[in-house]
Amino acid sequence: MKYFALPLIASLAFTGCATTKISDESRQKLNQTQVAIQVKPVAIFVNSCFLTNELGKDLVLHEPSQLTSEKFIQTFTQQLNQHNVTVSTSATPFICGSMSEEQLKKYEFQADRNSKRTPINTYPLLNQNNNMPDDQRAAALALTQFIAKTDAVNLANIQNKNSQLDMPQLDEKTVKTLKEWANSNYIFWVSLDGMNASLGNKFAMGTLSLGVTLATMGAGAGIVTAYMPKEGQQYSVRLLDLDKQSFEWHKSDLLKGRIYSTKNHTLQADQILNPLFETKVN
Repeated sequence: MKYFALPLIASLAFTGCATTKISDESRQKLNQTQVAIQVKPVAIFVNSCFLTNELGKDLVLHEPSQLTSEKFIQTFTQQLNQHNVTVSTSATPFICGSMSEEQLKKYEFQADRNSKRTPINTYPLLNQNNNMPDDQRAAALALTQFIAKTDAVNLANIQNKNSQLDMPQLDEKTVKTLKEWANSNYIFWVSLDGMNASLGNKFAMGTLSLGVTLATMGAGAGIVTAYMPKEGQQYSVRLLDLDKQSFEWHKSDLLKGRIYSTKNHTLQADQILNPLFETKVN
C-alpha cells in the first residue's frame, strides 16, 4: 500500500474558499478572465486516475476512471454553458497520465471488474476510448509533463527562495497542435483522482503526480498540508492560457458520488466555477 502526503500550493486570491473573502483586485482579475473565456471557446482536457488496494497490490481501475471523466466533462460543460462559455472539444487520452513512467509501472491494471489484473508495460496508459490522432496525443502528453514539471518547479521555488528555478516552457510545435485541437488558446486542465483503500488502511492523498495538483497562482501563496480520508476522491481544475503559458485560475475540491461503482456510478461536483463565476446566495 502506498501512502501520499499532500502539500497543496494554492493562492486564495485566485481560488478562493468558503472562509476567505476575495479582494477587489482579485475579483477584477477574475471578471476579466470571465470575459476572455466567454469571447473565445475553451477545451477540456481531463486526466483521470482512480486506484484501489486489494490483496496487498495497488491497482489502476480503468472503468471508474473512464466513467468519472466522461460524467465530469458532461457536468462541467453544462456549468460552463450556463455562464455563456462555449466548449469546443474535450479529451481524456490517458489514464493516470500525471504519473511518471516509473511510478505507473509499480501498479497493475484492470480494464473492468470482470477482467484479470495485468502488469502495466506501456507508457502512457491510454484510455480505451481515446480517439486522438498521434500528433495530438503526443502534444497532450507533452502538456501533461509540462504541468508536472511546472508543479515541481513551483514547489522547489517555494521551498528554497534563495535559488529560483526557471519555469518550463512548451515548444512552439506543441502549442500550435494544442491550439488547433482546442480551437482556442484556453484549455481547462482537469485532474480527477481517488483511492479506494483496503479496510483498515488510512490514506493520505496527494504528491505531484496524484491528488490535488500543485500550482502557484500568484503572490501570497503558501503551503498547506491536507489529508484525505481513506476512499477519498477529489478534482482539480486549472485554466491554462497557451499564449501566456500560464494558469489564469485554479480550484480543487472534493468529488462526491459512487465513483467506484460501475453498475450505479454517480458523480456530483457542484459549482465547479465558483468563485471564477460568483454564485449568488439569496
